[in-house]
Amino acid sequence: MLGLLEIKFNTPHNRNASTGAGQSLMTKLINGAQDDPNIKVILLHGGKYYSSGNDLTTLMNAGADPENITKYGKAGIFDNMNPFLRAINNSVKPVVAVVRGGSMGIGFTTLSLVDFLYVSPDAWFMTPFMRTYQSPEGTSTINFPNIMGKRMAAEVLLLDKTMTAKEAVACGFANREVVELANEPEWFDIGKIPEITTLLATDYGTLVNCKKLMNAAKDKNSFEAALDVEGHALLNSWLVPSFPENIVGYMMRLAVEKKQRAKL
Repeated sequence: MLGLLEIKFNTPHNRNASTGAGQSLMTKLINGAQDDPNIKVILLHGGKYYSSGNDLTTLMNAGADPENITKYGKAGIFDNMNPFLRAINNSVKPVVAVVRGGSMGIGFTTLSLVDFLYVSPDAWFMTPFMRTYQSPEGTSTINFPNIMGKRMAAEVLLLDKTMTAKEAVACGFANREVVELANEPEWFDIGKIPEITTLLATDYGTLVNCKKLMNAAKDKNSFEAALDVEGHALLNSWLVPSFPENIVGYMMRLAVEKKQRAKL
């Protein structure tokens, strides 16, 4: 559609897990759209399933060697993930996310940076940081309490709470639930989200000017500080000697659960 940059997480074999290469590509697409007068709106979605979070196979392949973990970890966090987060946060084009199915880990935390979030009735959100022995990322430690409130943020971050679509709307994390998306195919009809059509019909200069002013009001120092502190804390969590064994155990449990669900 004219004026719309559609970015779809499209690796269904791993439930749209986020990789360094994928984040780097999305960063280039978002940054490249900033001065393009033909693009008014950036749309993020994953079809029927948004994202299962960061792909941890790279870390699993790194083994228990601290040097390898540090090498791959620093690249993943500071060369790929954080630039992706900056691109969304600093975009002068409105960023709209549409979530259907699951949104986990980085797939969930980045949603605190978008301008609009619309969810289908089957959408759910979870940051499994506790059960995966990891530290929060995506600036969730400052944005989640600010958006959804301290109590809900504590449940989400400290208890691995699964937040439903209705809860996401009720606490102000999502704009609204779009029931019309319930039975949509993989490539949904964006006409069922009229707010996107309204944005696309808005005068380009007026739209970008307003978004720039909204960006200017953000606390950039707190955002950058959170990126740095969370990034190093996440890397440190990967360097704990027991982490490789713990994450392998977690992945094995997920595989067993997946097989059990397939039998139902």
